[in-house]
Amino acid sequence: VFADHTLYQTFYGITYNGPNPDFYPISSSITNNQELTSLAKRGEREASSYEIQHQISVDMALLSRVTTRVRLFHSSIHRLVERVLQALVELNLNLTIHLSVSAARWEKENSNVREVINSAPANLINAIYLEHDADEDTTFRAHIELEAFLSRRRLADSIELSIVEPQ
Repeated sequence: VFADHTLYQTFYGITYNGPNPDFYPISSSITNNQELTSLAKRGEREASSYEIQHQISVDMALLSRVTTRVRLFHSSIHRLVERVLQALVELNLNLTIHLSVSAARWEKENSNVREVINSAPANLINAIYLEHDADEDTTFRAHIELEAFLSRRRLADSIELSIVEPQ
């Protein structure tokens, strides 16, 4: 991919879900010592934080060749966004993040989304897509709360906020 200049930034954007969990078991999926023992007996092990971060950095470097936009979905968004942001900053990549947030899960996720926005370097989060996967009132309330938060942080002009159909 690095050598093929015909692919250079040809895609408008790409959805990224993080490293393949079959290849890199995420620590939150390991719930007890019995599971760790079972992994060890099969010759497997839990991926270290360094290995996961390294894979995300490699993925971002590759994606930066074919696009300037990476869309991240709501599942475990907080930790994934932190790791993607770390890769973008460390490698100084020409990529921006588009967050996709579930309106149905807004009550549970709003503090994580706010923390991500607060901690992100300026101009790395380009858009927030609020998925219309709940009733009208819930989606509207989540949209108003997000819009108010972005306005208070003086980010309403720099971060696009849209309601989209879930994928």
